[in-house]
Amino acid sequence: MDNKYTIADRGKTKDFHNLGFSMNYVPSIGKTNPKVFWVLVASVTNVLGYDAVYGYRYSYNGANKQAVTPAAKRFYFIGAFFSWGVDRTQDAINNNL
Repeated sequence: MDNKYTIADRGKTKDFHNLGFSMNYVPSIGKTNPKVFWVLVASVTNVLGYDAVYGYRYSYNGANKQAVTPAAKRFYFIGAFFSWGVDRTQDAINNNL
């Protein structure tokens, strides 16, 4: 079968590099019931600012190409995760022994 479209440039991408940084802080909150457990989180991806190219989109005849890149160069996340309730750690340990 003869292919009527030929793409001469196969679109070899450069190596993908991504250095991320994440920091978590777990504070302790008293001994009261119900206990509250929480985690503060801060995270950044692509700290060094590399230009990521995942691949290329080609026109129907292969004459034009467009790089497929992420929507944003860096991603920032700051959040907190909470969990509260009665501490059942000892119940779980005693029931499984």
